[in-house]
Amino acid sequence: MEAPHLAQPDPLIETGDLAMFSDQEDLFNAGETKTFNMSRLNQTITDSAHRALQVCNAQAQLMLAKYQTESADDMKVARLKAEHIAYDLGDSEYDPNQERDNPFDETLLAQAWQEGYDAARSAKRFRPMLQIEQKYWEEGVNTEDARSQYELCALQLFRIASQVDDPHSSERAKRLAMEMCRYHEGETPSNNRQAEIDRFMAKQAERIARAIDF
Repeated sequence: MEAPHLAQPDPLIETGDLAMFSDQEDLFNAGETKTFNMSRLNQTITDSAHRALQVCNAQAQLMLAKYQTESADDMKVARLKAEHIAYDLGDSEYDPNQERDNPFDETLLAQAWQEGYDAARSAKRFRPMLQIEQKYWEEGVNTEDARSQYELCALQLFRIASQVDDPHSSERAKRLAMEMCRYHEGETPSNNRQAEIDRFMAKQAERIARAIDF
């Protein structure tokens, strides 16, 4: 399924959610954001748990195809699903500024990943925001791991930054996303900031639950 075009309003995003974060708790001030390397944030988005989950998912489907003996149709479906997962991962990982290594050892999956990667490169299709959306949906927001919570919070804030028209709000969202990446790397937020993060993530989970009618 194609991801919604970023220029269109996203029903899962409310720019007013930025008000949940107090300026007094900011790790960085607005004047410092220009010193950050945005490619580092993009790298956090591209790698980490999303890639590992997709690789494991494809391998699991391939194993199912190999050992499924009850139905030839089931074997075919599992095999095709494994190929599609690998292809989509390769397609989403293309970055004109950075080479990617093929994460698969299995010939079938390695070939599918390479085909997806080559297709994106030929089409000059660079889709970091699609990666963000995939990561957010597939990993979810209900996690007990604090580092995953910070990463997901950064991803959602970066999505807000891509959607909001007001330059001040966009920069505010980017600044907060960078802050979450610092927490993801081991820096500890203040108690008040952690409470704000918890409320923000709970709000995102509530909105998504309504959207997909849990």
